[in-house]
Amino acid sequence: MLRQRPSFLSFVNHSFNAAFTSSEKPLQSNRIFITSHTQDEVVIPADVSVVLLPSVLDAVVRRIVDKQPASFASRLTTFSFGRGEEDDKDLPASLTPAAFDTFVDNVAVSLETA
Repeated sequence: MLRQRPSFLSFVNHSFNAAFTSSEKPLQSNRIFITSHTQDEVVIPADVSVVLLPSVLDAVVRRIVDKQPASFASRLTTFSFGRGEEDDKDLPASLTPAAFDTFVDNVAVSLETA
């Protein structure tokens, strides 16, 4: 019997969960959002329901398309589930901007060599 090929989302989710282990249920890369800006940028507070933040999955796609190394560690970057600070405590402590840069770059490079 033929096995179905994994979707890109399932590939990224599997890679993300392997890199950033969580004691909770498996993490979904399209449900973790990124806020990132430089210190010089003016951040205007906005109603969260209006702002569409990029997800981890979006960042992986952007890295593949742009073919430029990830640079979240050089910016003020935070990760969230987008529901509130209480929920964000379930994010793995290992999910830092520098570790995320490494993850995104590794995924992109693995696809280039496949």
